[in-house]
Amino acid sequence: MTQIHDLHGYCPLGCGQTLHLMPGGLIVCLNPECPDAGALQKIIGDPETGHIVTTEGLSSHTVHPLRERIGNQLLTCGINQAIEEAAQEGVIELNGTYRVTRDGTGWNWELAGLCSECGRRKYKGVPCGPCSRQDASDAAAADEAFAEGGQAVPLAEVAAESGL
Repeated sequence: MTQIHDLHGYCPLGCGQTLHLMPGGLIVCLNPECPDAGALQKIIGDPETGHIVTTEGLSSHTVHPLRERIGNQLLTCGINQAIEEAAQEGVIELNGTYRVTRDGTGWNWELAGLCSECGRRKYKGVPCGPCSRQDASDAAAADEAFAEGGQAVPLAEVAAESGL
């Protein structure tokens, strides 16, 4: 007889303490009203550990890594200041998606391409989540596919032309 184990934690969609470990290791919410019973499994199944920053004109949007939820690090994250500095220095482009990591020397900005297999966002050296492609030819194809999306313009150049 297979067992379902209760977990000590809360469904990320607000269902309460309804998480269970199913046979085979999947974590699901057993609340019948849950809009996505596999939400937690999807969240913890994402291998990304960097910030994902998307620039759209003079605006930007950031997806923070999950580790920043621990100890409220999200509230003191320096990515917004890093985005401003990178824009002023011309490091990031007007329209683009970046994987941003930090090491002992500062912030590292890696422009994303598109996976040639499934079309999702992909970075060099990081396996594509949905299809797990990582070979060198795929990275080159991803870069080429991204480049075909149009000419990128440094944010600093746009800001200067706009008088900002």
